[in-house]
Amino acid sequence: MEESRQGGTVDHPQQDYTHYNFDEEYDLDRVPYWFFGAGHTAPGYPHKPLYEWTWVNHCNRGFRYAADKLSLPYSLGLDFRSYFGYELIRCGLPSEKVKKERSSTFREGISPMIENFDELYNQSNEELMGYYRELKVFDVENASWFELELLLERLMDLDKRMWEIHMYFNCGLGAVYCLFEDLCRELLDIDDKHPLFLKLLAGFHNKGIEVDRKMFVLSQRIKELGLVDLFSGRETASELFPKVETSENGRQWLKEFNAFLWEDGWRSNLFFEYETSWIEDPTPAIITMRQFLKYDTFRPDELRPKLEAERKQAEEEILSRVQPDQRAWFKTLMNVAQKFSFENEDHQYYNESYCFALTRYLLLKVAARMVAVGTLDEAEDIFFLVPEEIHKGLADPETYRLQHNVNSHKRQWEANKKIVPPPFFGTVSIEEAGRLLFEGKEPLLTKVSIGEFVVPRPELKADLLGLCGCSGVAEGTARVVMAPEYLDAVQPGDILVAPSTSGPWTAVFSLLKGVVIDRGGTLSHAAIVGREYGIPVVANVMEGTTKIKSGQRIKVDGNVGAVYILD
Repeated sequence: MEESRQGGTVDHPQQDYTHYNFDEEYDLDRVPYWFFGAGHTAPGYPHKPLYEWTWVNHCNRGFRYAADKLSLPYSLGLDFRSYFGYELIRCGLPSEKVKKERSSTFREGISPMIENFDELYNQSNEELMGYYRELKVFDVENASWFELELLLERLMDLDKRMWEIHMYFNCGLGAVYCLFEDLCRELLDIDDKHPLFLKLLAGFHNKGIEVDRKMFVLSQRIKELGLVDLFSGRETASELFPKVETSENGRQWLKEFNAFLWEDGWRSNLFFEYETSWIEDPTPAIITMRQFLKYDTFRPDELRPKLEAERKQAEEEILSRVQPDQRAWFKTLMNVAQKFSFENEDHQYYNESYCFALTRYLLLKVAARMVAVGTLDEAEDIFFLVPEEIHKGLADPETYRLQHNVNSHKRQWEANKKIVPPPFFGTVSIEEAGRLLFEGKEPLLTKVSIGEFVVPRPELKADLLGLCGCSGVAEGTARVVMAPEYLDAVQPGDILVAPSTSGPWTAVFSLLKGVVIDRGGTLSHAAIVGREYGIPVVANVMEGTTKIKSGQRIKVDGNVGAVYILD
């Protein structure tokens, strides 16, 4: 049996359906470390086979695409392995020869990002939306089996292209952001955790806030149409909607809501998986609108003028401290670096959310046809297969059965759910591994998902210490929420304590006094949205969800990255 390095054992072998399985002997032969990526695969939530296959194949490829196209001198991109359905991660470091070669072409590679970001970004989003518009109307029910094979290929091509676009902009903007931060350190002695720097990143429109605004408008329509009493309970969408349909006003609201869903409901609560989307079950949207019913105004719109004014004031103050002969280049980098904060939240709508939800929507329809001829037992079973197996089934579905493959993968997945991966595999110390991980200057690690290492500050006498995500100080009742399906427990004035947050968490920020997250950096979702809502955020405290209990009084100091348990 394999030692899990957590004191337990793994008593079943890995099924190598991705061909990216972690092999401790060979993967540590020339690479000294691999870290467990708990942000994408928390313990108990391993990927199912289909998503695992697309993730390790296409996301790995996306990083290589970006690093090559941008000619990044310090990184070959992040690299992933599958460990019983969980993610292991490391940063590929180029040789000194490659560093030298790429350093000479980096300016050429990054120039389009600096000179023409808006046009490039809009073109890429429109390219993806073209895929989505085409696929949303694909007639699965009347397609031939071969046409369904072509559909599967089209979906895999979409996923591949999505990751290329995703990583090109994230890595490119991230590189500029890090250059700008380095310049701020050199010229101004501040970094991106300084309150003045953080003000540069607030007051920007993004698609996540836009979708929340639409849900706020729909919540106000509930009031206008006299439907508030119907929405006062805790029913799911399937329980609530039959009651709403009984009145003319209710039917009008449902018509407006369904139009919203068809445009913007391509998202799910579990971000990195082909999980139930709002198109299938809009209960998460209903929970969000119930929260919005408590307010008569949309808070980000109220705060935007103030945040924009503070941002412009911060820009002027910072530029005034830069020597005149350096000011033009500094301002150019600043303007592009600011877009990384906006894009890091905005891209989720066009990239992961829409792509994964639409892929699931279409594959469920394909699977329903396979169920009808006995190839599968249940439509959800298709997510326990990899593309080669699905193609095999579609080649002759009326005589071929995939139940054996599904059942084998399901047994593996159920067993994987009991595994707690070790935080680290390596032939060097964890401290040295951390240094190597961050040597690649990958902003998706240092600024977004993992966050920089927190420098001890014993003089603060804090119960938890993290990174400054948004400045400010707040005291309130802690509300520990481990997953977005439990957000209805949040009350106005609470301080949210969570492992991390993503798109489905955004609307609840309107209720909060502050946020504490276990993992994440200054450009994590919680930090970006916290700035737009003007609430203090402390990120990367590591143990917030284990040390803090719901109901305790806590103090969050976003100015210094400290959390105090008052009870």
